[in-house]
Amino acid sequence: MNGKMNLEEVTVFQNSAMFKMVGQFHCTEGENIHEIDHITNKMEENSVRIKGLGPGKIINILIEKIYSDDLIKEKTKILTEKREGLFKKQKELDDTLRDSQDFKQKTILAHNRFSEEFPKWFSKGKVDIASVKEMNSLFKEQINEISKEIRNYTEELSELQKEIDKLNNKINQLGYSNQNQSESYYKVSVVLDAAKEADIMIELLFMVYDAYWTPFYDISINGEDVEVNLLANVYNHTEIDWNNVNLNISTATTEPVVLEKPEPYHIDHQGYPVSRITSLPTGGLRGAGSENGRLDVAAQCNVAYEEAIIMGEHITPDITELETVDSSMSSNFGIQTYNLKSKFTIVSDKNPKPVHLFKDKLPSIVQYFWTPMSPDRVLCNNKIRNKDRLMLPGPAKVYVNDEYIGETQLDLIAPNQEFKLGERITYDITVKKLMKAKQKQKEGTFKGKRAISYKFAIEIENLNSVKEQLILFERIPHSVSEKIKVKLGDFSDKYARNVMNVLKFVLNMSEIKGKKVITYNYDVIYDKEVIVYPPLP
Repeated sequence: MNGKMNLEEVTVFQNSAMFKMVGQFHCTEGENIHEIDHITNKMEENSVRIKGLGPGKIINILIEKIYSDDLIKEKTKILTEKREGLFKKQKELDDTLRDSQDFKQKTILAHNRFSEEFPKWFSKGKVDIASVKEMNSLFKEQINEISKEIRNYTEELSELQKEIDKLNNKINQLGYSNQNQSESYYKVSVVLDAAKEADIMIELLFMVYDAYWTPFYDISINGEDVEVNLLANVYNHTEIDWNNVNLNISTATTEPVVLEKPEPYHIDHQGYPVSRITSLPTGGLRGAGSENGRLDVAAQCNVAYEEAIIMGEHITPDITELETVDSSMSSNFGIQTYNLKSKFTIVSDKNPKPVHLFKDKLPSIVQYFWTPMSPDRVLCNNKIRNKDRLMLPGPAKVYVNDEYIGETQLDLIAPNQEFKLGERITYDITVKKLMKAKQKQKEGTFKGKRAISYKFAIEIENLNSVKEQLILFERIPHSVSEKIKVKLGDFSDKYARNVMNVLKFVLNMSEIKGKKVITYNYDVIYDKEVIVYPPLP
């Protein structure tokens, strides 16, 4: 016997979904066969599981794929009837358009006739100029009104034809399918052995691969307070509407996990000289992600004509409100599942359904940065520590003090992992770099060479009692030519790192009540025939 199953629960994974259908069947004592018909052809056959509740046991499960020409015929009939309705409407509009065009032509002829007869009537004193003007105005208004109606009818007919063309395409596609491959669905037959006559509850579970979800985030930063909202865009392309179902969102994926053993890593020398010309270095803070997003200096430079390259790095800044629904989260072997406490209806179409999964406050500290690549501004961001939730990669809209500052892309963030977010300009600290002296050494000091001595000062002012650290980067010319030497002099403050004369200072702003000045000097010595490029300060 056939039975009706209701879709009760959907668990959506990153690349698929699991359906849970439930139905009640009346069984007589002994063997019973219950057929669950018209299951979507999106079902994965090998994923089917059956559970039963009642006085009996499941003996066997049979799965069949049914190809139904009747379904195609029924769809074709519906589309054909709709097309016939549009044909009828098209004919009525076409007749109305033709009548309007005839009426316009007759009105124009009448106006022309009036214009021809008017001089005769006027010469005999039968009409005056005011009456003629009034008649001309009436004719023009009527002709304009009819012209407007004709345009509207023409546009409406054009839209109707587009709809008819779409229906024709659908009917033709169904006809092609009918000749080549019938539409299909699944039928699951459950063989039960009932201990007595009773109603038995059957639960059918299976996977479909035309449903999935993607994460996106709304993140609000207020000082050290960071509020993270995780939302899911749920996609349903299963051709089944999920009506009033229990919805679960899981971070799991059904893709197989394979351990790939490494092959030998062979290296060899090149059979030709390696060019000394490479790309210029780059560096910066990643908008979000793990500690791998730290500032690093690339050990690359561009060399030509015995010129020195001045190297440095810069900080690249990163570039809704929704009805919330309570959810509970369970975690198993690193997989997290959000069980939504309200029922959802998600139709099968191209549009995603946004679902709110959680809102949480995360601890953070504010970090400040200055770089000579952007000397007129100090930047800051938040170094945030995740809690016990897995944050999947996805876009994040970032707000600072309730103002939108842009959208960035989060990398995968594990539970308790730190990440950086919310690069922005701050006015709590100012930094100024000043050249205090530049002096060319006299001839003979360095035989056959030129020498320039520089003295710089960097002024830091704490304008808003900032207590966090300021990471300050400074760059001094670094030579990759044997004919150019850079000699570092005295520094008033010790730097934390020097990589090819890109210096990193770490300053505790709580110790700077007003202003602090870092001073340093260096000499550049080079052969007289050498042209330094880029030019020195």
